[in-house]
Amino acid sequence: MDNHIKCTITIQPDNEKIDCYSGDNLLQVLNESQVGIRSLCGGEGTCNKCLVIVKNGQYRELKKPQLSEEKKDKNYVLSCKVEIEGDMEIKIPEKSRLRKQQILTKDEDDFQKNFEQKIAKDPVYRQQIVKLPPPSLVDNSADLERFKRIFKKETDIEELTFPYSLIKELTTKLRKNDWQLSVSWIKYGKRGQIIDLDSATKKDYYGLALDIGTTTVAGKLINLGNNVEIASAGKYNKQIKFGEDVISRINYSKNHDQGLKTLQRTLIKTITYC
Repeated sequence: MDNHIKCTITIQPDNEKIDCYSGDNLLQVLNESQVGIRSLCGGEGTCNKCLVIVKNGQYRELKKPQLSEEKKDKNYVLSCKVEIEGDMEIKIPEKSRLRKQQILTKDEDDFQKNFEQKIAKDPVYRQQIVKLPPPSLVDNSADLERFKRIFKKETDIEELTFPYSLIKELTTKLRKNDWQLSVSWIKYGKRGQIIDLDSATKKDYYGLALDIGTTTVAGKLINLGNNVEIASAGKYNKQIKFGEDVISRINYSKNHDQGLKTLQRTLIKTITYC
């Protein structure tokens, strides 16, 4: 059939309707429409978890599951091995649905304790107010040399990376802001990297902590200036349509062209809408 014929999938008992095209895979259509279907094997047709009941419609089975006579009589099919050829009406058994779970964004005490122990005490991203004395007869070295000397002393780092784009701005910004700047930088052990120079005013800066699980993704927005949680959110990990466990997703990435990139894009989409 023409792969561009528009079709409608009707899901009972809610009479929910999903638009798709002939040639589409039923499991993929359901997952992309946020209808959670179990699929331990990631669509390989080996786990028999994505079973649905076809009430009527046009479709082609790419693989017939090993089922009891009772289920065969009720027209159970593996949704991962069904190619849509026209309008369909289906019912999704409770055993085939992804159960709604609590998305863990709580446990605030444990999170705060871990955050303070592992992140707040030694954060990667930092802000530092740096004040330089103006050049004088006693010390008339270049602005960059004086800046590096003072910055290393105040931060206890041994090696400093300073991008050329910021070096070009250093002299002007120092004089414009009375020899005092707010420096945004990243710390790696005894090494540091400057990422921004600004006027020496106190500003809030934030970090995003993510817990990426096989089933859910949870995120917390943290004010890194005072280590206070601003917001939290969670969402089902959309990668679940490629398998409920890590091994299934690894197999998907190996067995499909652009599989790894597909998994990456799917995770990014989950985080974006978290």
